[in-house]
Amino acid sequence: MIVPIGSVIEIQKRKFVVAGYSPFLKKGEVLPAYTAVPYPLGYLSMGETLVFPIDEVDAILEEGYEGKQEGKEQETLEKEKLLPVGSIVKIKEKKRLYMIAGFYPSSGEYVRQYAGVTYPNGMMKIQDICMFDGKDIGTVLWKGYLDEEGQVLLEALPEFLEEASGLTREVCDFIKRVEKEKKKPEESNEISIIME
Repeated sequence: MIVPIGSVIEIQKRKFVVAGYSPFLKKGEVLPAYTAVPYPLGYLSMGETLVFPIDEVDAILEEGYEGKQEGKEQETLEKEKLLPVGSIVKIKEKKRLYMIAGFYPSSGEYVRQYAGVTYPNGMMKIQDICMFDGKDIGTVLWKGYLDEEGQVLLEALPEFLEEASGLTREVCDFIKRVEKEKKKPEESNEISIIME
């Protein structure tokens, strides 16, 4: 059975969120497979994205959004809290829907609150990941699966990242000072004697 993206599955006693679909070659046969990210953290990097043949899924813990449920306006949710992976949202001023696939992705220049993939297709390649913030969300159509482990993560993650970003800023400032010092002309106590 193929489940929609945002579904939470269990494989070898580990939880994953279906983030897309992919063919999988097993013993010379091409099988349908899920592209999945770990639950509750979601997408962190391409190395954390896994592909599992559908027949290896041990359990479906919760099926994702199937387009039938009514949407909930963002105002009805607590804006300062993160939405769990698997949530389906509509971004303001965009026509497409997105599934939240992870938290605080970085493009190298800046960090956003969410990593997302388009709904219903999901992730097929790394370029399918988009980044956005909570303020960009217009409507929440589906709130993803949330167990105790996920709740603890969602509560702790913002404070942890604020502390980590403060440390990152300090390290960056230190590196800039070191680089600035390197560029200064070196002072020397040596005396040059030029003979003609």
